[in-house]
Amino acid sequence: MWAILHLFRQRILPVVGSIPALALAAYLPMLVLHTVATSHMEQIDRPRIEVRHFGDPERALVRILADNITTVEQLDAIANDPDVSPLDRLVFANAPLLLETPGMFSGVRSMPLGLYYTASVSRTGETQVVTIRYYLYFTGEDEGTPIRERMARYGHPFDGELLFQVTFVGDRLLSAYFQAPGHRLVPFRYRPGQRVTFAIASPNHNFRLVLRDEGPVVAFRPQNEFNANPFHDPDFVALAARQARQHHNLDISHYVYIAFQNPLARVPVDVSVRVRGQWHHLHDVLLDGMPGPSLTVQGYHQVAIRLGFTPRPEDIDEVRIVARSRQPVRVAVFALYVYPEQVVVA
Repeated sequence: MWAILHLFRQRILPVVGSIPALALAAYLPMLVLHTVATSHMEQIDRPRIEVRHFGDPERALVRILADNITTVEQLDAIANDPDVSPLDRLVFANAPLLLETPGMFSGVRSMPLGLYYTASVSRTGETQVVTIRYYLYFTGEDEGTPIRERMARYGHPFDGELLFQVTFVGDRLLSAYFQAPGHRLVPFRYRPGQRVTFAIASPNHNFRLVLRDEGPVVAFRPQNEFNANPFHDPDFVALAARQARQHHNLDISHYVYIAFQNPLARVPVDVSVRVRGQWHHLHDVLLDGMPGPSLTVQGYHQVAIRLGFTPRPEDIDEVRIVARSRQPVRVAVFALYVYPEQVVVA
């Protein structure tokens, strides 16, 4: 890089000596940045596109009430069942409750789909450390991130929010947090197994601690997020798609969906698709049309690029993912799919 700066000083500065200092100050960082970050492109010509189909939104409503909601007594029974694995007993023993509000499960506005969790387990010698994170998933957001940005950034219309996080070292509680308005992680005094109760405290689904006797509560059956991810459930997709059309005039079949794996941290990427000969870019939404990397993500991620019409698989000519990195990076594409045109029932 210093050799390039020396070349800049010897050959370019004499030519641009009359350029105002402010313009020169703006040009030099761009030159330096170009030397440390290189574009790496993954290109797929004539990609194989999967067509995913919608399920039944009415069946989704039935399943939420029948399968995803249980009773406190049932949670306690599983938490104390010796035939259940120690980790599952811990998950059920600390599963939180949600204060129910009128019309919460009517399907008219965004509504909870269920409670999902992740569990990370590590060992240091004979000591085991377990962190359980409980997430509440919704069909969408009434406010918060606009749905078109949410579709672009996450590749779906749903909203998944961290509700409660608890960490144990052996049998000892180390910490407990919940997500308060403003997406703040707030520590609080927690007694394991106390069935802590939360209420939805903001339109974008952050929470507050409440007393259990403040009103009727919902006891969700905690489900493993990796085994039962609702974002790809056809019935739940159909329910979220119906609400997106009714409340936001957004048709989720007007998108191409790309799931990929970015192996490096802090590597910005941009994703583009060519459909019927015309390019459509992720930065059209996330950067207001300005070209450039629009997401910085690591690991598995999904995005959706809006077309304005329902594409057929044969309409999609090419997919490109461009990553900006100091070192070579290969972004692996896991899935490319579309949805058929939505059928609107009067």
